[in-house]
Amino acid sequence: MKKFLLLLITILIVQVITVNAQQGKYIAKPARKLASSLTAKPQGVCDTANLAELAPLDAVTYIYSTDGVTTDGFIFGANGVPSFTIKENANYFDLSASSYNYITGAYIYFSVANTNVASDFSKVVNFKLYNANATAPGSQFGVTVSKTLAELKQDVDNEQFTYVAFPTPVALPASKKFYLSADISSMVWVTEGDQDSIAIVSTSDDETANTAYQKLKISFLTQWQAANQVWGDGTNNLDVALFMFPLVSADEAGCAVLPVSILNFAASIKNNAADLSWRTAIESNNKGFEIERSSDGRNFSKIGFVAGAGNSTAIQQYSFTDINMKDIKSNTVYYRLKQVDIDGKFNYSHVLPLKLSGMAGWNIYPNPINSNTAIQLQLTETGHVNIQVMNAQGQLIRSMDKGILQAGTQTLPLNLQNLLKGVYFVKLIINDKVAGTQVITK
Repeated sequence: MKKFLLLLITILIVQVITVNAQQGKYIAKPARKLASSLTAKPQGVCDTANLAELAPLDAVTYIYSTDGVTTDGFIFGANGVPSFTIKENANYFDLSASSYNYITGAYIYFSVANTNVASDFSKVVNFKLYNANATAPGSQFGVTVSKTLAELKQDVDNEQFTYVAFPTPVALPASKKFYLSADISSMVWVTEGDQDSIAIVSTSDDETANTAYQKLKISFLTQWQAANQVWGDGTNNLDVALFMFPLVSADEAGCAVLPVSILNFAASIKNNAADLSWRTAIESNNKGFEIERSSDGRNFSKIGFVAGAGNSTAIQQYSFTDINMKDIKSNTVYYRLKQVDIDGKFNYSHVLPLKLSGMAGWNIYPNPINSNTAIQLQLTETGHVNIQVMNAQGQLIRSMDKGILQAGTQTLPLNLQNLLKGVYFVKLIINDKVAGTQVITK
């Protein structure tokens, strides 16, 4: 029953698949990935299960393939492979070590939701909760919540997570072990003719222990199987977790306010300043973000504020430039975000260290360059300095090893007057770490 797998999606991109009905083959088109790095709100009365656990992992979509030709549908979607049909996709959760007692909804990451039959957009996907048996979903508990294929397609097109809300909070089983399922049994897939397409994002193979399960119809028998019992390439089974994130609470009223989920909080040095960037997938009651900085990682002070979107399930992009970063007398500067609600409540992001590699500041002058152009560099400690010059295409055209330089102010001649006219990039490397990149012209 094991099939050859084709990995369509890498960490950099999620491929959205559409169908050419005449040829019965897939056509892959790129679409921006929602998130491969997710930061959960600190544990409290309301949280989003598994966001933190999946933070460093890839977000991918797998399809079924025969001899490299993709003609039979999605693994985690409506699938008509020769030996069986997929009816449901579920993910296992074990919250027995937590204080959570209720689930109020979930966020689910669909990468594809489409059909070539207009009337099929009214078809529904049913979201269910199951008690955990020893090795598979058992009896259903709670209520079934439905979303139409049209609603899911809108979420995919808008680069949003699909939010599923239960009418009232559902008490977790005594074991706090359960499955969240997407029932796709109304979907059909054939190699030619009417075709529905739907897929849930998963981690990449072997990044997690397998928590993905599928309900399969095999001839006249319908049964649950772990994904790693179904899919493989003959030598390696598929061990993945689905990107399903239940909203859980310690008490019945704990999830009245949804969390703010911060994606990809990152920083880089550019033109002697720190460029901070982050995205959010979910916002509720979000006034905005206070940007805080520290020279020791313990004592933080506010250096700026960026307004939030308020309420949103679409991807929101934010950025902030710290032009005074060079004034920090430390080899490492630390940043964090203080997310502030409209009612004054707040939560902190993780602390983000930005290594300055022994550099307090550097500047290239004069620029545009001439025979006197040099780098003015202030080192806070002794370090090995290397300078690289790239052309506009990113090709390395000059490398200058300046050796070990002492702490203090250094003047480093560039001697680039023989370059052709154009735009170039100068990269400063201290102790084998990139300290920053600046643009020069001639």
